Amino acid sequence: MPPETTAPPALVRAIGARGIRRLGPDRWVYRFDPACERTRVPVDAWPLLPRIAAPTLVVRGEGSAVLPRDVAERMAKLIPSARFEELPGACHHVTLDAPAALADCILAWLD
Repeated sequence: MPPETTAPPALVRAIGARGIRRLGPDRWVYRFDPACERTRVPVDAWPLLPRIAAPTLVVRGEGSAVLPRDVAERMAKLIPSARFEELPGACHHVTLDAPAALADCILAWLD
């Protein structure tokens, strides 16, 4: 999880407790199936975006250090029926940082 977050500290701790494990005094690893990482194939998705036919909502947290605004805007421009929204006060994990604002954003988009 990026260090930039506005999620409640208790929630961040709970996610960390379930998502990482300690291997030693100063060694921590993510808790996931290593086979998933071995089978991952890098894909350049940019050429595929114009082929998305479904209405799409591209949402970015204003403080995201992971998804720059210009990249999110470019994604939305390449998807034919996309709309870009940026949530003020949220960082990268908008579902954790601003769940109510995200829900409002999605509901407004669905109307």
